[in-house]
Amino acid sequence: MSQGARIDDIDAIKTFRVQLAKFAEAANLALDDAQSEINRTLNWLEGEQTSFWNAQIRKRQELLAKAQQALRDKTLYKDVSGRPPSAVEEHKAVAVAKRNLAEAEQKMANTKSWCRRFPKEIAMYHGGVKPFANTVAGGIPAALAQLTNSVALLERYTASPVEAGSDATGQRASEGGGPNQPGGMARGRTTDQPAPDPEAARLRDAIPADSVLTHSSPAPDAPLSLPAIKITELGNLPAPDMTGETRAATSIVLSGQLPQDADWIVIRLDADRLFIGPANRNQTAGAAERFYNLTAAAFLQERPELNAMTNLSAGTIALFGPEGLKAVFNAENRRIWPQS
Repeated sequence: MSQGARIDDIDAIKTFRVQLAKFAEAANLALDDAQSEINRTLNWLEGEQTSFWNAQIRKRQELLAKAQQALRDKTLYKDVSGRPPSAVEEHKAVAVAKRNLAEAEQKMANTKSWCRRFPKEIAMYHGGVKPFANTVAGGIPAALAQLTNSVALLERYTASPVEAGSDATGQRASEGGGPNQPGGMARGRTTDQPAPDPEAARLRDAIPADSVLTHSSPAPDAPLSLPAIKITELGNLPAPDMTGETRAATSIVLSGQLPQDADWIVIRLDADRLFIGPANRNQTAGAAERFYNLTAAAFLQERPELNAMTNLSAGTIALFGPEGLKAVFNAENRRIWPQS
């Protein structure tokens, strides 16, 4: 027997999504701080500490040599009575100088030991933290996108009209079952499918012809020229339709003239390809316009936090600007985020 979903509070999902996004930001900050501390410590060991103790060894060797010379001078000469003068203080100075030199040499040995050992400790740390870092970089953005999509679906469900002939719904209503009763959920009377958005059509005009994209060049080894994106922004990208044939894109075509201070788009061209380029080609078109292709795996290796992009449904367009994600349109040119 089929049973409806019990959804008591959609806002709880929204609250959880906000907290998850805050956790992701805190986790990223902690990982960055840890890596900065590792780099600082390694530089301190190999630079400051090594130089300091090398200088201390030279200085303390000189002090020991002076103390030993003073002891020899004291024992070579006799006083007016014909006896060697007391050299207790000189012996003490030599002993102190030897201890100080031994301390510096031990510190230098310890520093060299840690210089050899520390890279292994770093590798062990990276190996241990890598699963968590991958989850923060890729898993959480995907979860944020799924939560956003779930909220949108639930809100559309509650706003949709009650289907005609729903005897079960009528029965629950006659029995006093409200939206918080098991299997029941309040829904509005009417809903309209949003009209196609002209902005989406304009953005599609900015996509180069397929013949141009097909002849794109392999991506250079240099770092990808892609504007920075906050991880929380990617949570607004819709999750893929899990009932269809949608799967992660395997190749990406990237514009060589991607603006750092203007709008740019991401669109799923087909089952395998993703395009990333300027939202207005009039600003970049010309003889120097270039397009590069690379695998999604290579793209995510450099920018793992953008995993949610590769899961966009076919035809979906995400519009970004300097301030972050601005809008998302589906394959029918309807705006699906933000909803008006």
